[in-house]
Amino acid sequence: MFGYVKPFSPDLRVRELEGYRAIYCGLCRTLKKEYGIPASLLVNYDMTFAAMVLTEGREECRFSACRCAASPFRKKTCAVINDALRVAAAGTVLTAYRKAQDDLRDESFRKRIVTRLAVPFLKRWSRKAEKRYPELAFETERALSLYEKLEAENCASVDRMLDAVGMGGEALASYAHTARHERAGLLYDAARFMTLADALDDFREDEKRGRFNLLRRKTENYDDAKTFAAGYLAMIAENAEEKLAALSDDPYLPILKNVFSLGMRKSLLETGDPRKKRRKRGYPHVERSL
Repeated sequence: MFGYVKPFSPDLRVRELEGYRAIYCGLCRTLKKEYGIPASLLVNYDMTFAAMVLTEGREECRFSACRCAASPFRKKTCAVINDALRVAAAGTVLTAYRKAQDDLRDESFRKRIVTRLAVPFLKRWSRKAEKRYPELAFETERALSLYEKLEAENCASVDRMLDAVGMGGEALASYAHTARHERAGLLYDAARFMTLADALDDFREDEKRGRFNLLRRKTENYDDAKTFAAGYLAMIAENAEEKLAALSDDPYLPILKNVFSLGMRKSLLETGDPRKKRRKRGYPHVERSL
């Protein structure tokens, strides 16, 4: 996954940062338990965000001490496996399999070799997730297939392409019981931002390789593309405020607010800079101030 939807760590309180790390570890454990040890390598920021959005009320926000391969001697605080983490884990393997299929078409020969080795595992996990969450699998496939269709047609509308991906994010919220509309909206906006930021990150490389990039439908200039993306992010952040207000009882609300107000902005600032080796998947860390 891309890893753009994450909080700005320095602005979080200690207990909030620990809570975020706990749900990150909880998603890792859920992937390992539901799909096998190798599947835990798929854990990422984006689905950690989704798991937070899907956590409904403080009764689901329970923690335990656990050990893992990353910390075999010292126990870490970890979110107890719940429905939100199971849905996020299913979304992780479903999207990872679809991304692998896309990589087989578009990436370099070396990357395609690595991807081919992973595809049999991803396919098996995807089928398992599809049996458990058929509606999620159907909507995810429909959204990404629509995006691919628009890409093949060289669609001139950035909004249409981002909306297609957003529908895949919305599908995760179909398993929520409270404030479903607001949760779907947050996931929809996050998916749109993730796709926009990834397009900006790949802007120069796609130009060299002659590949499709949705931002090149707007401009051929990278700086103009980044300005457009910043404006789009401002609109997403503004839209999120009303939805977040409806989640006043959710335990991760301060972190979700941080993601939309600061975290996404930081991710956007880092895109396209070859001097910054951004960790798109890894563990939450302390970043420099904006």
